[in-house]
Amino acid sequence: VIHAKAERVNLDGEVEVAGGTLRPERTIVAAGIACRRLGVPITAVGGVGFRLSVEGGRRREERPIIVYERSLALAWFDEWVKITVGLEFGFSPPKPKTDSVLRYTQRFVGQARLIDSKWGFRPCSPDGLPVVGAKDAVVVATGGFRLGWSFAPAIARRAVDLALGRGNNHPRLSRYTRKLHSGTLT
Repeated sequence: VIHAKAERVNLDGEVEVAGGTLRPERTIVAAGIACRRLGVPITAVGGVGFRLSVEGGRRREERPIIVYERSLALAWFDEWVKITVGLEFGFSPPKPKTDSVLRYTQRFVGQARLIDSKWGFRPCSPDGLPVVGAKDAVVVATGGFRLGWSFAPAIARRAVDLALGRGNNHPRLSRYTRKLHSGTLT
């Protein structure tokens, strides 16, 4: 196992890292919006996630709640509630109104304490579907958009199959990998 940041990926699978070059048979690139540097037509959609500690005896919901008109989703875990919000296209950090989001979510979770929050970019393809495909010795897997956690196992499985030479003609492979090229990731 090599722990190093990839600086450049070439279509022959070669990966340049600080201090050297790796030459694997195949390379899987799952680098979110950085995959656009390899020719994948991915855009960034900003979003924010909050973790809340629910206070009191509030009943835990069995299913996630999605409020489409607010681009908000809530999911319950054993010790906390995850809230994601935001659909801001572009490469600027999203600026959520934390207080108003927390006030609004009280109707679902009751009194809660903010544990932490994080923001980031969700990679989104032109058709909104994950991009999974191969060209030469490079496999690209990205574009889970708002369902990244849900799609991750299936995306990973397809990427591994491609890296092992299985399923190259699968009808669900993305057409967006045809124009892949070598490029930097940093």
